[in-house]
Amino acid sequence: MLASPLTKPWRGIAYDVRGRGRTTVPDSDYSIPSLAADLGSFIDALGIAAPHLVGHSLGSAIVMQFAL
Repeated sequence: MLASPLTKPWRGIAYDVRGRGRTTVPDSDYSIPSLAADLGSFIDALGIAAPHLVGHSLGSAIVMQFAL
């Protein structure tokens, strides 16, 4: 995996965004703001106080929205 060398000395975590990867396609809204809210919930559930976030393509839009 390309990201593996980039995680040292940190812990890298990748997740499937709602409606992508191995997740089901929801009937509900999955706009950038709602996906950013999902990211916040994910970070809170993991108990991460100050994450360093990286995103590519859709992920970068989610990260930027989350940062606002």
